[in-house]
Amino acid sequence: MFSLHLAAIAISLGNQPQCENVTLEQFYRRAVSETRIINENYNDYLDNLPLSSLPIDERKRLINDIYSCFLVNTDRDDFKALDSNALHNYYVLLSSAYSTTKNEGLFKTIVFILDEKRRRNERIKNLADNARDLALQARDIEAAHEIETRFNLETYKIEFNSAEKSTEYTYYQINENVAQPISYDFSEEDIIVVSSPYCNPSKRFIDWYKSEGRDGVLKGKRVFFLIPQDVPITSDTSMYANLEYGFSYKDELWEGISYWATPTFYYWKDGTLLNALDGWRKGEGEEKVDKLLAHDDAKDVID
Repeated sequence: MFSLHLAAIAISLGNQPQCENVTLEQFYRRAVSETRIINENYNDYLDNLPLSSLPIDERKRLINDIYSCFLVNTDRDDFKALDSNALHNYYVLLSSAYSTTKNEGLFKTIVFILDEKRRRNERIKNLADNARDLALQARDIEAAHEIETRFNLETYKIEFNSAEKSTEYTYYQINENVAQPISYDFSEEDIIVVSSPYCNPSKRFIDWYKSEGRDGVLKGKRVFFLIPQDVPITSDTSMYANLEYGFSYKDELWEGISYWATPTFYYWKDGTLLNALDGWRKGEGEEKVDKLLAHDDAKDVID
């Protein structure tokens, strides 16, 4: 149902956005409107789908399509004609789009806008810091270092070691301000909890797990807390003290995890994904976990 609705959105917006011969002001209005339509329809239909069916990549593609024509047909020098307010609005617009798409062309345009704002003697330190954070969230460490050098930023407090190669199920482990990529090694039974230090339901589950679950229904099972890629890697992780956790290296490398809202629980047995459930309401406990563990045979992940 949702995929068909997204297809209808794509048709209504135009599969290949027509942005030739439009001004930056005209494209800005269109991009804001079309992105709002995509996001509103995406959120409206989330609750009606099993977790395995969520077309997150399709949403990313639709937003990327909005800007593909823009990147091909826009002369960056056109930004020099914008007033300061319009230029800043474009910085915000493209930053939001980049956070979803991780499109390298968008990031290069963001850097160009920062260069132009600096040429006008505008304050850009906070914006440059934000651009570096976006690059780090995209795991583009080279781009983050370029931002530091280009705009004279202080060295980032975390040093990132590079993964030897992009492999499935990789996460960052932080140790003494060094982010080390590690490949997750599945055990006999694994529950991977997509979790965020900014999420109250995630905190409720951890409180329950530490007080009851670890010695009860989840005893003997490996529970790993996986923090999504877009959560800043400098976040306070004290709530995970004495727990096994890490920051997703790149979300798309975690095959089987198609839904990154927090908390979401994924149950693997012998390396095979069997079931998934989301949310942790007040008062939930052993019954919720029993429902997650109720599937002994591999099947489609269901809500």
